[in-house]
Amino acid sequence: MPRRAITCGILSLLVGAGLLDACAPDPGPRPNVLLISIDTIRHDFVGSYGAPTGPTPALDRLAGRGVLFENAIATSSWTLPSHMSLLTGQYPASHGVDVDGRALIEEKATLAEFLSDRGYRTGGFVAGPYLHRAYGFDQGFDDYVHCVRWGEELNDRGLIKNVIGTNLRSHQGVTSPATHERVIEWLAQVPRSQPWFLFVHYWDPHHDFTAPPPYDRCLDPGYSGRLTGNGFLQNPRVASDMPSGERKRLLDLYRGEIRFTDYWIDRLLRRIEERGDLDETLVVVVGDHGEEFFEHGNKGHRRNLYEETLRVPMILHLPGTFEGGRVVSEPVSLIDVFPTVASRVTTERSPEVMGVDLGSRSFSQRPGVVAELFGRHVALRGSRWKLILDHESEEIELYSLAKDPGESTEMSVAAPEQYERLAAILAAGDYARFAPSLVAEAELDTATVEALRALGYAD
Repeated sequence: MPRRAITCGILSLLVGAGLLDACAPDPGPRPNVLLISIDTIRHDFVGSYGAPTGPTPALDRLAGRGVLFENAIATSSWTLPSHMSLLTGQYPASHGVDVDGRALIEEKATLAEFLSDRGYRTGGFVAGPYLHRAYGFDQGFDDYVHCVRWGEELNDRGLIKNVIGTNLRSHQGVTSPATHERVIEWLAQVPRSQPWFLFVHYWDPHHDFTAPPPYDRCLDPGYSGRLTGNGFLQNPRVASDMPSGERKRLLDLYRGEIRFTDYWIDRLLRRIEERGDLDETLVVVVGDHGEEFFEHGNKGHRRNLYEETLRVPMILHLPGTFEGGRVVSEPVSLIDVFPTVASRVTTERSPEVMGVDLGSRSFSQRPGVVAELFGRHVALRGSRWKLILDHESEEIELYSLAKDPGESTEMSVAAPEQYERLAAILAAGDYARFAPSLVAEAELDTATVEALRALGYAD
């Protein structure tokens, strides 16, 4: 076992037990950090989470060596706020980037800034339009690369003004090969003597579902129908009453995108192994949100806070700490990635990070984790119960996940004690305690807002 892994494992146990001062010196040799986010990937479409068709051999191998978190919950059901939570360790209400057109204020610290300040070479490689530097994602990165351009135009505030066009174009592209090429070029330039932080965003599983051959037919090569993955949100044939064969085809197209992405993740992990860095690298793989296929009457995401749009894969691997094929059942959040990475690097803690170190057991003491949507909807997701509140309509939804994982039976009247307990936690507003007093916000005209709503991009 590498000495670095042993050192980090022992220190994480001591810090988690409260036996080390948070202001103690750095723990010595530090791992590289590879953070992979897969856009729009549901946990139940990953083999190690029980998907029957085996679409993710690379992720499954990683889970077999590392630690799988079976109840990982995104902080929102769409890309922009979830990724900002991933890189700041804060819930959307606290980082402030919770609606279209907002950017992270400079006073907020990112994981890239935290690691850069401690000597890491930092590189970010993204393909989706909501990861554009205009939203503040480039803070702390030595190199922040848009691997595919979607014709973004910026307004006088430095934010994207042609949101509709960039989103539509991005849905029709194939991005993983271009992303991989830029990442490999960057890795080749990083000295072996310098620790690195590499953030890679894979966009292809996001609709439309247009994986290139053979991934478009790998799961059903005999399909002879006419359904394609183009225009997923606008296509009237993609409906809740679509024939079962067409529904299977739709899900196979989605699985094909995931299988295609898994192939490129495998190539990246193999390249890091060839470089001799894999055993000295903390690998974190997460999804940013899921996708609904009419489980609650909708398609896509960004419409609600149900499990199909929030529950995502999360797999960590680092010899000596996150290893052994273990499975953790307690709910965890995207906000936990920042403190987990930071704890492998130093005993210092960023003061506004809201998550917990997943190398300790402190996360098992939380009453649950929070998800938000447009500042209007908020959910508290525990191990057995989940509460969803609509602040504007005051609508309440309580579900017993243990008995009703599909969230089909509302229980607030039948289980008033559980409702009152969870409602009191949300009413305390802890998830918003670092809310910025000022936000960078774009002004969208009425026509643009209506068009976004028609395309499923606005509530």
